[in-house]
Amino acid sequence: MYTAHAVERMNQRGISSSVIDLVIDWGRCFISHGREVYFIPKKMIRKLNAQGVLTVDPERLKGVYVVVGNGEIVTVAHKASKRFRA
Repeated sequence: MYTAHAVERMNQRGISSSVIDLVIDWGRCFISHGREVYFIPKKMIRKLNAQGVLTVDPERLKGVYVVVGNGEIVTVAHKASKRFRA
């Protein structure tokens, strides 16, 4: 289940539901501010690609994270790169 905010962010950031499904199914999870945050490490992306598991271009998974709270996908984003920060 996606919140309205998550759907808006998916559209703004060009992150498809298939990418989100892969991140949740195959990614690592940690807890931050009481919510689950999922991401797939680069090494795991390479491994999944070699095994033929991925249904999307591996580049589309790099740096994507998904925040889940109360069983709903709250938001999705790309990891911020330090080179773009002020």
